Amino acid sequence: MKPTKLLEYKFSGKRDITSRKPLVIDDKLIILFNYNIDGFPHNEVICFNIHNFTILWKYEDSFVGNNILKTPNNNVLICYMDGKLIEINHKNGSPVEKFDLGMKRNGQTSNLYKNKIIISGIQGTEETICFDFDKRQVLWRVYNQGHSYIPFIYEDKVYQCAEDKIVCRDLNSGSTIWKSSEKGYYNFHPNNFQSNIVVGGHGIIKFYNPINGKLLLQINTENKETIYRIISDENSIYFGDTSGIFYAYKITEAKNFLGTRTLKADLQWKFSSQGAIQSIPEILDEKIIFINDDKKLICLDKKNGNLHWQININGEAGISGLTFFENTIITSVSKGHIFKITESNK
Repeated sequence: MKPTKLLEYKFSGKRDITSRKPLVIDDKLIILFNYNIDGFPHNEVICFNIHNFTILWKYEDSFVGNNILKTPNNNVLICYMDGKLIEINHKNGSPVEKFDLGMKRNGQTSNLYKNKIIISGIQGTEETICFDFDKRQVLWRVYNQGHSYIPFIYEDKVYQCAEDKIVCRDLNSGSTIWKSSEKGYYNFHPNNFQSNIVVGGHGIIKFYNPINGKLLLQINTENKETIYRIISDENSIYFGDTSGIFYAYKITEAKNFLGTRTLKADLQWKFSSQGAIQSIPEILDEKIIFINDDKKLICLDKKNGNLHWQININGEAGISGLTFFENTIITSVSKGHIFKITESNK
C-alpha cells in the first residue's frame, strides 16, 4: 500500500501558523488555525466540505484557540486560552452561545463525557473546572495544584496531571478521591489502558489503579525524552517521544493467590521516526498512524513496527493530529497545510 494525496488546502497570508487536530461533523471538516498579527495571537476556525475542501464558513477571534470539539447538540465548541468557550453552529458558523469561565489562562479541554468537560489552568492559573452542557454552566471549581496538562474523564472520574502530581476527582462534585506524586517526575496527559490509568513522563510510563491510586507498574524507556500521548488496544500501549522514537509495549496482568494484581511490560518493538512526536497517534485496523515534527505522516505495522509508508505533509505536527473519514486520512499541520490522503496499491 502507498499513500496518495487526494486533496490539499493551504491557509496562507499569516505568520507563525499552527493548527489543532481536525474535527469532522457529518460531511464537514472543521480546522482551527492559530497565528500572529503584529506579535498578538489570533485564530481562525474554517469549515470545509470534506469531499472537495470548498470553504463553507469561517469564524475569527483575537486570542489563542486551544482546541475544538463536537458538542452534545452537534455544534462546534471552541476553547480559548483566556477562559472563553464559544459554541458555533456547525452548519453556518454563527455563534450560538458564549461562556466566560473566569480563568486567566487554561489549557485544552478534556474529552466529552456525559455532556461534561474538564478545563484546567496553566501558566499560573491554578484551578480546574467542570463545565456541564446540560446546565450550560460551570458545575464546580477546585484548586489544581499547579500547571496542568489535558485532563481525562473515565467512568465518572476525572484524572488530572499537574507537574509531578496526578489527582483523581469525582466528576459530579470535584472532590478528591486520591492523589499521588513523586518529586522530580513530571506526569503529562492521562489515558486509560483497560481498567487502569496510564500517564507519560520523561522517559517513564506509569500505570495506576483507578480506585485507590496505587502505582501498579512503571516502564523506563531509558530515553529521558517527553512522552505526551499514549494510546492502546486490548493488549498493548503505543506512544512516541520528543526524540522521535515510537514504542509498543505488551502489557500482561496476573493475580497471586490473594488476588493482588500485578502488571508486566514487554517491549514489542520501537521505530525511529527522525522527528519529535507530540501529537496523538491513531490506530487504524492493524496499523499505527502518526505525524511527527519532521513533517512526515507515518504508517507502521501494529504487530512488528515495520514501516508501511511515510509521506511529506509540508508542516510539523506540534500538538495537532489526524482524523479519519471513510477510507481517508485527514491531517492539519503547521504552515497551514491540510491534506486528504488515501492508501492505494498503485
